[in-house]
Amino acid sequence: MSQKNTFTICSAVVSFLLEFTSNKAVDDYINDRAFRSALERELQIIGEALIGLEKAAPAVAAQIPEYQNIIGFPSRSRAWI
Repeated sequence: MSQKNTFTICSAVVSFLLEFTSNKAVDDYINDRAFRSALERELQIIGEALIGLEKAAPAVAAQIPEYQNIIGFPSRSRAWI
């Protein structure tokens, strides 16, 4: 995956997440399965894009704060529920 594609995917997902979560609270995440599933899927997409970026351009990936935590988020998110 190219750096440009990774940026495009991440930007689109982040824009969606900001809009999708603008009026939500942690309780919504905990209590609404559909909301939680949609949010987690979008975060998985970002993680997958960052995995591709890490393989293609490790130096660029390393410039993204907490990118390794973002990649690992889906597996850790289950502990919150």
